[in-house]
Amino acid sequence: MISSLRNIAGHLLREKRDPLLGILGASLALGVGMPLPLTVIVAIVLLLLSVGLVREVRAAIKLYEEKHIPLVVVAGRKDEEVTAMLIEVMSCMKTHGFDEKRFEADFNLDRDHWLVRRESDLPSDAKDWENLVHRFEDKVIKLSAKLKGRKVFHIFINCPGALAVGLGAVLGTKYEVALHHFQRSDISSPYTLVIDLATAGMSSKNGAHIIKTKVTQPYQFVQVKWPDKLGETTLVSLHFAFHDPTSDATRQAVERSLPVVFINNALGTTLPSDSDWLLAAREIATVLVDIASRYEVRRVELLLSCPIPLAFAVGIAIGTQAPISIQSWFPAEQRYYEVLSLEKLRQPR
Repeated sequence: MISSLRNIAGHLLREKRDPLLGILGASLALGVGMPLPLTVIVAIVLLLLSVGLVREVRAAIKLYEEKHIPLVVVAGRKDEEVTAMLIEVMSCMKTHGFDEKRFEADFNLDRDHWLVRRESDLPSDAKDWENLVHRFEDKVIKLSAKLKGRKVFHIFINCPGALAVGLGAVLGTKYEVALHHFQRSDISSPYTLVIDLATAGMSSKNGAHIIKTKVTQPYQFVQVKWPDKLGETTLVSLHFAFHDPTSDATRQAVERSLPVVFINNALGTTLPSDSDWLLAAREIATVLVDIASRYEVRRVELLLSCPIPLAFAVGIAIGTQAPISIQSWFPAEQRYYEVLSLEKLRQPR
């Protein structure tokens, strides 16, 4: 709040100096015993300047007020599916004070600024996945640069979990984000806020880096099955959603003579929406970073199946420094393909 007031005052002093000096001068004139007619004229001028200043103050408040903005990523969905999703997103965002028409009128930012869409399904070619990640990254950078004041980005994603990891990795902890999980139910909106890093960061001494803070055992959400030893390339099977990558990871381990680490949901079921998703993401990331940092490991290949917001949060936590590649499940071909290498996402384009 104090920071916002400072920003508003600074903006007025920089941009609206003349009206402020006019009001100050008129106030001084009224206090030095000027003739009545001239005093009336000065009073009128003061009133006009005051009205103008009120408008400027209101504009400055709007400029620097806290903003909650949707970031929507959709891949491989038909027009009617995207339309239905956006209606539900807008309904959810109303509770956070976002109105699409007002946002466009106030800041000249329309839907194209916060929507990332790929009409066709993502192929197995990694370049297409990287391009979509960077499109998302570019839009966030431009939005953040364009808008002043505190910004909270609300993430809504309808795409493979492997892509969500990459999206989270490039975003990192540079921005305040809130992650929403789609779960059809009887409530008014199918979207549930499951990870609020903006609030969690403000209440933690580590700030937004709380998501990168390691978790000590015993874990609450994670069960880990280790091989006898790790290798230069180590496979990791992450099972937190309906599809189970265990058999595919086992098959690859046999065919490629590689060790595999199994990370499973300790709850034995899908993650309830009222669980501590932030802690679950931190536990998963703790294990992944631990594996990737072992001296004998040069590459981690992750086969994942987990809810999209959880995948995004894990991406934020592990970032683009660790040598971790992501494999995505392709239902039509019934197999996993490597689609992203996280450290490549930070290389110059």
